[in-house]
Amino acid sequence: MARNTTFKPQREPFHYTDILQLNKRKVHGPLSFLNPTRAQFEAVNPDTLHTPPSSYHTQHICRDSVLPADVAFEWTARNNRKGRHTLVYDKAAERDAAFTVPVATNSWKQVLHCIWRMFTYCPVWDISYLVAVLFTFGSLIWVLNALFCFLPYTNPSSSFPGEILYGGGITAFIGCLIFDLGALLLMLEAVNENCVGCFG
Repeated sequence: MARNTTFKPQREPFHYTDILQLNKRKVHGPLSFLNPTRAQFEAVNPDTLHTPPSSYHTQHICRDSVLPADVAFEWTARNNRKGRHTLVYDKAAERDAAFTVPVATNSWKQVLHCIWRMFTYCPVWDISYLVAVLFTFGSLIWVLNALFCFLPYTNPSSSFPGEILYGGGITAFIGCLIFDLGALLLMLEAVNENCVGCFG
C-alpha cells in the first residue's frame, strides 16, 4: 500500500475522538512516497458508541451537536495547521435535511465579505494571520529594493549617490529580517500540527 493513502496509527488526525471515523478510501497525497495531505472523516452516530467520550472536546460535540450521517469533514495538512476544515455535504439533499449548513465561501457575496474583512479585521493573536502580514510587508519591501537596485540601470537620470549601496542594501536587510521572522512563526505554526482538533 502506498504511503500517501494511509496514516500511521499515532499520526492519524482525530484519533483521540470516537465520534469521527476516517474514510480510508478518501486518503490522498501528492506523491506515493510522501505522507497523505488530504483525508475525509465521517460522523459516527453518538447513540452507537459503546464507550463514553474520552475527552472534553468529544463530550462537547456529543452533547451539543448533531452530526448527520450525510455530513463529512475534509481534512488537509495545511488547514489542520491553521485550525480550520471544510464541511462536506450533499447539496441536493440540503432542502430536505433537518440541519442548516454554513453559507458557501465561494459565492460572490462571501468573497466580497472576506475581502472587506481583510481591511477591517486584524486578528493579531492568530499566528497564521501574522505570517501572512509579515510575508506581505516583506514582499513590498523587496519590491522597493528592486526599484533601488534596478531603476538606475533602466533610467540613469533618476539615480542618486548611494542608491544601490544604501537604498538597495538597507531595504534588502530589512526585507530579510521580516522574512526570517515570518519563517520563524511559520515553523511555530507547523509545530501545532495535529494539536488543533476543531472543525469550525
